[in-house]
Amino acid sequence: MTVAFCQEVGALAVEVSGEVLPLAASRTLVGGDFDGLKIVTKGGLVGNTESAAKCVEFLLK
Repeated sequence: MTVAFCQEVGALAVEVSGEVLPLAASRTLVGGDFDGLKIVTKGGLVGNTESAAKCVEFLLK
């Protein structure tokens, strides 16, 4: 999903900037339409029922 998103917006790379939760990384898009945009990548089976909400909260800070 992350690769498809980056291709769609023309990002050249993603820079890892930290970890929100175990196996959920905060990243910054490099290049393309959304250069500098902060994103979080998390595998679908990673975490518990609160994990997605914690990732969104992290982005809203």
